[in-house]
This record gives sequence, C-alpha cells and structure tokens, in this order.
Amino acid sequence: MSETEPIGSQETNNDLTAAAASQLEPLNALVDATFSEMSRSIEEQLLRLSTDSRLVMRDMVDGILEDLASLAAEELIRNPLESALGTGVQTGAGRDGDALGEVIRRGLRNG
Repeated sequence: MSETEPIGSQETNNDLTAAAASQLEPLNALVDATFSEMSRSIEEQLLRLSTDSRLVMRDMVDGILEDLASLAAEELIRNPLESALGTGVQTGAGRDGDALGEVIRRGLRNG
C-alpha cells in the first residue's frame, strides 16, 4: 500500500471525523468557557488595578501639594514675621522662644 492511497473509504473517514468531533465538542465548550471566564477576570483585575493606581497617585499628588503649600507658607509668612519681629524663632517645637513658630506651625497644619 502506498502512502497516497486512502486507508478506508471516504464514508468511513467522514464517520470517524464526525465521531471525533462529537467526542471533542464538550471539551471545546469547556475550553471556550474557561478562556471566556479568564478574560473577564483579567479585565476586572486590570480595571481594579487602574482605579487603585489612580487613587494612590491622587493621594501622592495631594500630599506633595500639601507639602509645597506648607513650605511656601513658611517662606512667605513665618520667615518674614520672624525677620520683622526679630524673634529668631527656632524650628524645633518646645524650645524656649519658639512660641511664635509653634503657633504658625499649628495654623499651617490645621489649614
């Protein structure tokens, strides 16, 4: 028998192909359902990650802006007041002569 000759009749081959297809149909459905569910799960996780990342980034930007506002207030308010009053307020809380600095810091923290 040569390699080009069919092993059985075309009808037998068609029957075998149909039988194999019907046997594989439940597996095909299972694979499709699994990949569909995985796709939905990945999409949900990416959406959640994107949302969480935006919130974290927003919090970080808010923190930076608050720090910049405090620095600007200190440069524009506290330092000129110290110079004008000649108090020489030190930066550490609780030190002698630091009453003005503490009042200003509390005001800045409280907005």
